[in-house]
Amino acid sequence: MPLKHDEVKLYSELFRSLEEREPILSAWRYHCDSPKLSLKKKIVTTLADLKKKGASYLSTLQSPKSGQVVVLLLRDSPATSGMLLPIMRSLCQIQAPAFLIVNGNTKHYLQQGLHSGYATVNQLLCSVLKSTEVKRIENKAEEYQKELMKVSNSKRFENAADWIAMGLKAKEVSRIYFGALNFILTDTDLGAFDKGILLGTSKQSCSAILQHGFFDEKNFPIHSKKHIDWGPYFTKQAELYGHPANRSVSLGSPRFDRLEAIKQYPRNAEVLSKFDMLKKPVVMAISNTHAYGIFREHLDSYVESIEELLDSDITVLVRLHPAETGTSFYHDHLGAEKCRKIIFISAKEDMYEIMNKCDVVYHTLSSAAMEGMLLGKPVLWEEAPEKRAYMEPPLLGGGIFVNSGNIVDAVKSVGPEGAERKKVLDSQEEFLSISVVNRGHAADAIADYMLEKTSKEDP
Repeated sequence: MPLKHDEVKLYSELFRSLEEREPILSAWRYHCDSPKLSLKKKIVTTLADLKKKGASYLSTLQSPKSGQVVVLLLRDSPATSGMLLPIMRSLCQIQAPAFLIVNGNTKHYLQQGLHSGYATVNQLLCSVLKSTEVKRIENKAEEYQKELMKVSNSKRFENAADWIAMGLKAKEVSRIYFGALNFILTDTDLGAFDKGILLGTSKQSCSAILQHGFFDEKNFPIHSKKHIDWGPYFTKQAELYGHPANRSVSLGSPRFDRLEAIKQYPRNAEVLSKFDMLKKPVVMAISNTHAYGIFREHLDSYVESIEELLDSDITVLVRLHPAETGTSFYHDHLGAEKCRKIIFISAKEDMYEIMNKCDVVYHTLSSAAMEGMLLGKPVLWEEAPEKRAYMEPPLLGGGIFVNSGNIVDAVKSVGPEGAERKKVLDSQEEFLSISVVNRGHAADAIADYMLEKTSKEDP
């Protein structure tokens, strides 16, 4: 079960001194309740394979050149590839292709040819560390696991030794493997392996993670030297969670770059017909039902609002989250008859192309609100039972709050012919002016920033 906000606060206090002693341990926010990692078995298998092939196989491990940007591409998801691949293309365009770190899930990205040199996670873990060091790390991980369980008085950390060892190994690999003037970039440092790579870099190297979405307690602390956020508003938001402003740099989001072009696309009759979007108004609802265990009240309200839209004969598209494996949540809460009225959009479809054809975007707890605003769509936020920092944008003009009692009227007022549409869009544009920089060219800005840092002796 994912951690709830009050649990994050509780464990943050309990583990404070442990995290100060070994920052890798802060990855409990991501790995809590993790099952026994199958990765250990994979590494053992890989080691056996390496032994069969002989020492010559180990010599194939490539290393980044001094000053080369190193990209950790470790998640095969639209969000990750949407942020990292545009930056890699920008680096190629200025004749400075990145060195890639990939795993079994992301190795297929090598086929795109956006890199110069690469290494796999298994190669690093099997080739860089000596067996005596691996054993020492695994013993230390067992000790840390016992401490986590003792301090928390909980079995939620009974498998922690696996991910702790992974983080400690990555930290030692990073210390040995990467040069002094490399720039390490990844899309998150929530996981232990990412944290380890970032924590192990030398003082002369620079590292950064990219802002993924709206912030909450699980995103902090950040262990890269810099946090590349979307804009000044989010620098201030990060400060609320204790992240120093001097470790943030506002360069925008590469994931948003293509929105400026998509916004100019003409209406595609084929797309409208394929998704039954000919009847106006069309509302795209952004689904996050995979988080029901954490945000039950939020999502119960969301479902009630969806039901009101359906009962009012408004066209509703529900864009499923990549973590959602089906539509059973909607069938359980709305019933089969009402679900037949919903047009479900797979996470594999291009969300931006379809969103651009919609009239209104509706969500709860989704950073897709930003994409909606950037595409010039009025964004409706389901009112939350608790006010948190990531629910602030509507108070600053970034959309409007709605509930099941007024959502139908709100859709009509901000729809294609709605009297409030222009006013809402103007307010959203004002919010975007403080929250998103380098619109349309964030990837280029980030590539330039990294190369500037690697050209200096002390980034």
